[in-house]
Amino acid sequence: MSTESKSQRLRQQAFVTQLMVRGLLAAGTPVLASRRLRKMLVFWCGHDYRAALTAGLVAGKGGARPIMGRCERLAMFRQGDRRIAAAAAIVHRVVARAAGTVDATTLLDPGGDAGAIAWAVAAACGDDPPDPGEGLDGETMASIIEHTVRLLSLLGYGDPALELGRAWAEIERRWRDRSDTLVLAPLYSANIGHQAIVAALVQACGDGVFAQRAVHALPGRPHNPYLVSRLAPTLAPAPAETSSVEPISGGRIFMTAAGELLSMTELMSRAADRWRETGPPLALDPETRQRGDAALAAIGIPVDVPLVSLHVREPGWHVAHGEALNIRDADIADYGAAIGYLQGRGIRVIRLGDPTMTPLPAAMTAFDYAHSTLKADWMDVYLAARCRFHIGTASGMSFIPTLFGRPVLFTNYAPVDHLLDPRSTVTIFKVPRDLQGRAVPPSELAGRARHAVSATDLELLGLWLQDNDADDILDAVRFVEEHVDAGSGDLRFSEGTFAASDAALAGAGFPKRPQIPPRFWNRHYGAGPV
Repeated sequence: MSTESKSQRLRQQAFVTQLMVRGLLAAGTPVLASRRLRKMLVFWCGHDYRAALTAGLVAGKGGARPIMGRCERLAMFRQGDRRIAAAAAIVHRVVARAAGTVDATTLLDPGGDAGAIAWAVAAACGDDPPDPGEGLDGETMASIIEHTVRLLSLLGYGDPALELGRAWAEIERRWRDRSDTLVLAPLYSANIGHQAIVAALVQACGDGVFAQRAVHALPGRPHNPYLVSRLAPTLAPAPAETSSVEPISGGRIFMTAAGELLSMTELMSRAADRWRETGPPLALDPETRQRGDAALAAIGIPVDVPLVSLHVREPGWHVAHGEALNIRDADIADYGAAIGYLQGRGIRVIRLGDPTMTPLPAAMTAFDYAHSTLKADWMDVYLAARCRFHIGTASGMSFIPTLFGRPVLFTNYAPVDHLLDPRSTVTIFKVPRDLQGRAVPPSELAGRARHAVSATDLELLGLWLQDNDADDILDAVRFVEEHVDAGSGDLRFSEGTFAASDAALAGAGFPKRPQIPPRFWNRHYGAGPV
């Protein structure tokens, strides 16, 4: 699907959702609005739990009582997720308290999670929350809290979201501090991108960010066993007693030993900056280097030819997530001009990925490694470590080059709340736009908009994401290529290069300062250095 037709479809989805919600809220009385919403949810149950949940909450903010009735229960049942249902119950209670419309008969029955929900509501509302109990399932509760914090933030309840997130992070830190070793759940070894998180946590423990000084990962089922084996020497043996196991999530919030709250991506950004000072955590062993050089030579790529690796996310392994969660995907066809530019400079582009991905169009001169006989776990790592720099989207493979000290150009990045901002990366993101096509300004980008992690979240805010077009990507590739230091391989920029975007994001209160190419910022956000 072309970028233009995709943008039009996203506009239409957002427009229809906004019309439905606004029309329902325009009903004569709040009670009537609630009734209409509940009837409409019959048609929304199979779409996305956020649509069902948020529509009811919007009614609550508009003066209608936030009812969690039969239709909403059906939506939760179809999702089959106890954690989402518990998050819904917490959010409804927080909204009801804020609106002064507490009525237990209209709220979702919490069932077996009543104690956990009562604790979360008290924490979010600034009360002295009761102890949730030693027998609490920490992994389940962490997921419930993450869902709740994101939904509260999305709906404009930033203060309760912050209170709840801090209270839960304090409990997790207390559990974590019972051991001298940070123990990671088996899922940390699953996807290839998780290894970048493991390396960042190892660095954080070494730097004293946590009370723990070592990291142990429980065995799992890795998609890339070779990379897991390379990181294994940086990990500690299993502790004698495992009283707390760290669950995994891209939206996870940690409380440090000093009481600071840090997101997973903030920890990763800090680690990447430390690696520029101390050296990268991994290096290619001579045997893998020789095998990789020989494999490329066999297909006509000599060892002295510079390489740029490319990974453009598609549903692939995550197709079951459905369209609503694939805002990180992009179209490989939009990268043709950038590939041609690099080829013209004598740089070979190698497209990474897996065999489920769309084959490269015939006009593209990049080597389609994802569909080649060279595909192997060790070769994935060799290419990530061997590249001059990497071009990627917000996918796991695109985080691996940083482990070997290679620069990364992130393109089509989404969601913006998960941006990284180390000095080793440059980023152009999918631009959030409103229904009139206006780019969401930094002030809004730092608010509710940054918490949207799915297409449905964006629809309910009346927003859609504009993919980077071929010009955006080509300009960004030129920018990075011109600033890769020939000697060190690091990115080198003169002072003030990112002054316009830095000032705008800082003034808006955006928590990160990604290095955004000036031309991209100027094109989408107005005057600035080019």
